[in-house]
Amino acid sequence: MITCPYHAWAFKLDGNLAHARNCENVANFDSEKATLVPVRLEEYAGFVFINMNPEAESVETQLPGLQDKVLEACPDVHDLKLAARFTTLTPANWKNIVDNYLECYHCGPAHPGFSDSVQVDRYWHTHARQMDAAVWLRQTVRAVV
Repeated sequence: MITCPYHAWAFKLDGNLAHARNCENVANFDSEKATLVPVRLEEYAGFVFINMNPEAESVETQLPGLQDKVLEACPDVHDLKLAARFTTLTPANWKNIVDNYLECYHCGPAHPGFSDSVQVDRYWHTHARQMDAAVWLRQTVRAVV
């Protein structure tokens, strides 16, 4: 199962939609059309490679001998864990930020603490300040990379 951590839509490994919250209340929603785009996915040398071309050749075919070189350089590659995060101030498209605040469909999966404290289906927020483009152009957004 592949689940979007933002809106919590869940897809089967074949790309077909397994569950979309509240879709039964959306007029003309067709779950047959709400599928993931097919990609080629391959675990190789301790890494996951995604190729947007489902017909692409394997990583070994494209990069012969890479696995041996990776294992030689890092024999523990399969045991690696995230060691650190880097946070930076990043300019962002203000329209994406405004769009994020215009709906609370994502609140349950993305902000469970918030969802536990308010009725998200009755939650509303005005965006007078956010709609002022000049305000957003003067601000930056903290992004975790």
